[in-house]
Amino acid sequence: RLVEDSYQYSEQLKSLYPGLKLFTFAESMGGAVALNLSRKYINYYNGCVLMAPMVKIADEMKQPAIIIKLFILLSRYFPTLPAAPVPDLIHLTFRNQSIINEIKSRPTRYSRKPRLLTALTMLNTSLELESHLNEISIPFLVLHGDYDRVTDCECSKSLYNLSKSSDKQLKLYS
Repeated sequence: RLVEDSYQYSEQLKSLYPGLKLFTFAESMGGAVALNLSRKYINYYNGCVLMAPMVKIADEMKQPAIIIKLFILLSRYFPTLPAAPVPDLIHLTFRNQSIINEIKSRPTRYSRKPRLLTALTMLNTSLELESHLNEISIPFLVLHGDYDRVTDCECSKSLYNLSKSSDKQLKLYS
């Protein structure tokens, strides 16, 4: 559904600005959505800039299989319950304390655990993409910090190495 919603939105943009090339900028889960959209609708985007894309869940972030099964079962009955088995991620993403403090102070920051159905959607989207990285043909630039443990930069390296795109760049920074 995320891919289809993004497609519909992009179609609206295309109708408003016919003839313009369409590029996307996506971060984290948005990267997974953009890449899945580019797999489903080949040559839809002219290019993609991805910042720490969630192309795979890092092995150290994955929950045990029994927890995932329980989580899937509970999401059927309590989809909006903010109880997904996910730790606080901010310290796994940023090392600079001033950035962490600034993010934590944002009044619009959602600081509860992810809702069960939201987390399940994220899991399914990244699992689907993980097994199809070799189908990515869109031109892309990936920007990724080497400290990030949530969307581990090793996963971005996998995207770069496995994709069949002939126009791709990977920029890792400290």
